[in-house]
Amino acid sequence: MRYLIIFLLFCTSALGSSLNLTCTVSDKSYSDNIKIIGSKAIMEWVNGRFLQTGDVTITSDAYIITGDIKMGDSKLGTFRYSINRTAGIFQKNLTYNKTGPSSNYGNCTKTQNKF
Repeated sequence: MRYLIIFLLFCTSALGSSLNLTCTVSDKSYSDNIKIIGSKAIMEWVNGRFLQTGDVTITSDAYIITGDIKMGDSKLGTFRYSINRTAGIFQKNLTYNKTGPSSNYGNCTKTQNKF
């Protein structure tokens, strides 16, 4: 019984934790808000104008978020968001089906939830 309680506490803690980041491009023209929950990420791009979800791979050095750029049911392209876990520097690569690749970079800061 004791082990079951410890297991449940650990699982609840692990599932409930998330990382919230605000990532601002180098020219300060816009910010992206990213919430990483386990192996998934929810992202509000360009000051909250676009909402995307992605898959997260965590390495010792970086959070790597990948996925499809969608509008409704249409796939417009793909993205790869790489965030350095030590320095907070990010690079966002977007590849659109019609116009090709584009890249942005900047810095991320950890944000805290308020209640």
